[in-house]
Amino acid sequence: MKYVAILVVLLYSTVPSALGQYTLNKVLEISQSGLSDDMAAEPSITCHDNGQACYLNYVPKDQGISIVLNRYDIQRSKPVPTLRFTSDYTDYIQDFYAEGNEIYYIAGNQLFYHNSGTGVDTQYEVPLSVSYDKIQALGTNCILLSHVYNHHPADGKPGIYLTVFDKSDHSFKDSLYTPFASIGLSHLISHWILVQGEAIRIVDPLTGELDTYNTKLQKLNRTQLQVFDDILLGKNSQFRNYIESGVLERQARYKEALKKYPSDSLVHHPNLWDNTSGVKNYIQWLGDTLRSRFTYIEKMIPVDTNSFALTVVPAGHYNEERLLLLFEKGSLVPKKSIVWQVKPKTILEKPEDYFVVDLRNTIYEPFFYGGKVYAWQHGPVSLFQKGRKIDLERRLLNQSASKKVALQLVSYTYP
Repeated sequence: MKYVAILVVLLYSTVPSALGQYTLNKVLEISQSGLSDDMAAEPSITCHDNGQACYLNYVPKDQGISIVLNRYDIQRSKPVPTLRFTSDYTDYIQDFYAEGNEIYYIAGNQLFYHNSGTGVDTQYEVPLSVSYDKIQALGTNCILLSHVYNHHPADGKPGIYLTVFDKSDHSFKDSLYTPFASIGLSHLISHWILVQGEAIRIVDPLTGELDTYNTKLQKLNRTQLQVFDDILLGKNSQFRNYIESGVLERQARYKEALKKYPSDSLVHHPNLWDNTSGVKNYIQWLGDTLRSRFTYIEKMIPVDTNSFALTVVPAGHYNEERLLLLFEKGSLVPKKSIVWQVKPKTILEKPEDYFVVDLRNTIYEPFFYGGKVYAWQHGPVSLFQKGRKIDLERRLLNQSASKKVALQLVSYTYP
């Protein structure tokens, strides 16, 4: 822990630091009633909105997909009636938003809507012709679709794509494309866009610059969050400039090559225009370099209506832990920094040593609500015993082999 303490002092010398760990508080069972055996093992995605924890299971089939939405009301400590329906769409569901009998979900370049009360099913072609991968409530009547990606030059412009959809009249209102200096890092785990009320916030992972937009996607301001000291900020800014110039040069080379070759030839023969020694190798090098040499922001996540948190990856320690910085609304300086365990320990003394709140997770993503943090856990927490991690994993494996185990929602307190 010595290196973490040093890093906390270096980054946040004026910020109170909490080195204590989160503590398991309560296990909330999430029922999988109505799921067939094959559905229980199929892809699931989760979200949290309006005091409800949700997870969605779906099974792709030749003629469509079967969908089951399970919900748990945190305020009332009880499950919400399960929502079941089928869809004609057969591709991967990226994200969803549920409210009452209604569910909106995005897949491919389409937005889907289902109302279990009226039986209405509708699908919409989204603006800007991109595959949005995130959906968030925006204000009272709208939802925001977002997409952050370093596109291949043949597929579109690299950057951020935003679209506002009005739930009251089911229409798309405004759309925006904007370049993003750190777009070269978009293949990594990243949640850099956060909606709170009617404010849309976008944070740069290498500098902490925070851009705020309104519901009409008009930029209101840019502020500088105090995440890095001057030395780290200078180092990160140089790396960001290097990444951005590489993205722009690649786009320019492709445009020049189009003057000589048909687009199909450029796609199938990238050596005609792309001088990076293999895109996959370059992406691997970029990720390895970032994690080993740079401290950066991985996610911006809501804590409550008046605050949010940044998860910061310490240089050289990607797999072990995160620094959680808590910001109050309107403040540029974090109120608190917390050293946060994201990887199970080898020797287990308490349940949290194995059943961790993994802030890296993007499928079963932890969330904050009502002064606690909630995490999804596979396998009964009740099987925990002090000892070796490998022994607990054997017990969990035997349990899952003997019968279907429900996904468990677990609440934790934190410093």
